[in-house]
Amino acid sequence: PKLRVLVPGRIAGAKGETLLRPLISATADIAEYLLVGAGRAGMGFFGTPGVDVIPDYDLAQLPGLLDRLRPDLALLPRSVAETFSYSLSEMQALHLPVLATANGAYPERIRDGIDGLLAAPSTEALAARLRKIAADRHV
Repeated sequence: PKLRVLVPGRIAGAKGETLLRPLISATADIAEYLLVGAGRAGMGFFGTPGVDVIPDYDLAQLPGLLDRLRPDLALLPRSVAETFSYSLSEMQALHLPVLATANGAYPERIRDGIDGLLAAPSTEALAARLRKIAADRHV
């Protein structure tokens, strides 16, 4: 089965959309994407093969939503640095493995290979990391 990749939170522009659109194309053979809480930017992904969009959610609903969606990991594909990430905190609290771009607060809060995964903020680096994850799964 394909990797089920959850992309939580807003994705407008550099908050994810910039890297996500080419990443979805580059990994269509190994991954399907669940854009949860993507807001208005998520509307541009409606109808994209391998992508499900839930524009908004209530934080209290997130655990049940994840139980239903059953993602393999969360992806935080920011191409610009953030000083803090509530999405990262939410994913860590729910014990969902995270792959994030190695910029801003992410490398300060994630030790690569220990409590999450990091990749350079590029489509190529994220795709390579997702391919490695897909290949290493014991299904």
